[in-house]
Amino acid sequence: GQQAAVLGLSVARDERKVLYIAGDRPAQFKRAARRVFTDERDTEILNALLAIHEGPPRRYLTDDPLALVEYCTDHDYGTVFIDSLNDVGLKLVEDGGGQLLNTAIQHAVTAGVEVVGLHHYRKRTQGEVKKPTSVDEIYGSTWITAGMGSVIQLWGKPGAAEIEFDHLKQPSGEVGPWRLDHHADTGVLTLIGTSDIVTLVRTAGRRGITAAEVARRLYGINEPKDADRKRATRALDKLISRGLATKSGGGSGGAGGSTPTTWRAMGGELFNEEAPDT
Repeated sequence: GQQAAVLGLSVARDERKVLYIAGDRPAQFKRAARRVFTDERDTEILNALLAIHEGPPRRYLTDDPLALVEYCTDHDYGTVFIDSLNDVGLKLVEDGGGQLLNTAIQHAVTAGVEVVGLHHYRKRTQGEVKKPTSVDEIYGSTWITAGMGSVIQLWGKPGAAEIEFDHLKQPSGEVGPWRLDHHADTGVLTLIGTSDIVTLVRTAGRRGITAAEVARRLYGINEPKDADRKRATRALDKLISRGLATKSGGGSGGAGGSTPTTWRAMGGELFNEEAPDT
């Protein structure tokens, strides 16, 4: 049903209607919706505010980049979900198709319409199960992701309850990464274990935590590279700007080494004195 917050993040209200383009297996979408929306009040709200378009649109967005914004503004749609991008455009593997799709989305965004698109990665070789780590591995032209404000990756085995959530591209602040438990009967997602950077810093106690440790424990990277440490450093420094942490160190050490920068929670009441040293 309706939720005021998802994964601890508040959901902004929009009095405009929502359009869901179920281009890929609309019958499956309707079955899933019936499991999630069971309350009579939910049904009333959905009937008033949700429109579902079954199958691909009559005009591909790559043929008519103005079709999406015109349709949304004509019917007062404030948010549109596209499931999936492959079903609303042609030749997305080519830059021409990618640019046209991006143009269609940018017209909608400029008009104040929020656009959420589902997409997939390039096909993997048989037996390959390595988790993608960047938007470069997404199928098709780079124009598809270039125009997106956010790119979120959901990773897990088909049918598995546990899902990994990674924010691969951010407009400002990063969300997650998280491990999520998916309750198939209700559609609800809940966080699993210690999966946010604030909790990691707080539980590190007076010992503090380094960017490399954050990369290992939060991002699941056994041997962090320089880019991984920089990503963790940016996230940790944002805690400082929010008044939640301080940092120290980063100077030269003995025997040709150096002392890594360490972040600690701000305020004695946040320290966990029994934090492990591992």
